[in-house]
Amino acid sequence: MIETQQPSLSQRSSTQWWAIAGVITTSALVIGGCVWSATAGGEPAWVVFSDMASVTFSHPLVSAISSLAIMMWTAAAAISLFAGAQAKRMGRNQESRFLVMFGLLTALLALDDQFLLHEWFLPLLPFGSQSLYVALYALLVVAFIATQHSMLRRGYPIVLLVGALFLCGSVGLDTAGDMLGYRPPTAGLVEDTFKFIGIGLWLTYAILTAWRCTQLDQRKTNSTAGLAMGQPEEKQ
Repeated sequence: MIETQQPSLSQRSSTQWWAIAGVITTSALVIGGCVWSATAGGEPAWVVFSDMASVTFSHPLVSAISSLAIMMWTAAAAISLFAGAQAKRMGRNQESRFLVMFGLLTALLALDDQFLLHEWFLPLLPFGSQSLYVALYALLVVAFIATQHSMLRRGYPIVLLVGALFLCGSVGLDTAGDMLGYRPPTAGLVEDTFKFIGIGLWLTYAILTAWRCTQLDQRKTNSTAGLAMGQPEEKQ
């Protein structure tokens, strides 16, 4: 088996202090930016620290589905990026590129969903609109498919495809409502249900893909160890 050199005590200590300094600095910047943005918009600073139920003085389950959706987006991004880094360390460059690109795309979707970038930021840009939002994401998806089509065919493409169809259905209902200027009372429920299912399948795909890459590496490691001990390689 391949042995990796463990970091020394001084190296671990240095890494820990750099990590602590990085977290403190990043936290200060994020908190300061959020407080500045809220107060500049006429909101009290405390609203950026409180949960939705405390701000709106409502039931704890208010915005629960939206919060769970953000958690799933974030989990899918974290799993993909971590697995991509692990694949890179193991020399699986193609899998690493795919997982990192998938993780970055998922992280962008998480940020957009949490902070409503397409509803708040895009309108500030020249020609910013819902149509521009759809076009930008379509362009990103097409670029991802064009560069990673070989990896997409492996593994679990049906899970990702069905999830993408649910997400497209949600975006389509949202866009149709904006174009028509009218939303039936049940349209929002259907739209968000489609979205929630789509994100759940997206997360499932991230988990399965990360697991598949890990299992492939484990089988390769076990095969190498078996050959080193004089055992025949197991046929797949």
